[in-house]
Amino acid sequence: MCLAILALAFVPIVDLFTASHRTSYSARTLRDATVHAQTLLEAVAKLDPAELPAVPVDTETTLLEGSVLTGSGGAGRWQQVVDFLGKPPPFPMKRRVIARRFPTGELEFRVTVEWMAVVTDAKTHQKLSFSSFSSPKNWR
Repeated sequence: MCLAILALAFVPIVDLFTASHRTSYSARTLRDATVHAQTLLEAVAKLDPAELPAVPVDTETTLLEGSVLTGSGGAGRWQQVVDFLGKPPPFPMKRRVIARRFPTGELEFRVTVEWMAVVTDAKTHQKLSFSSFSSPKNWR
């Protein structure tokens, strides 16, 4: 009889630990993706426009795309950013950096990070997107 009571109490406790582990893993993945996207956005937004690949006025230009970062054009610190962020991310994800130049000279950068997450034993598509504006005042 004691064994039956113990078994009935043990099942919910095991379920609690598994649910806690799943939640913890999802939170850790979200944190890593957020930090990765913020780092990428800050690295690109700090660059002088002369160091970036050409960004035409009023046109969205993809600067970096894919699970492996590659860039064409640009100089100096741009290549350092591409090389540094070209290292494998903490988990499989797709990264994309889009730039847009406004007629007034400001640049808008948008970073998107996408990955597959496991939520309640099902895979779901997760996506984060951050943007930042950079103006000529910041480049001096």
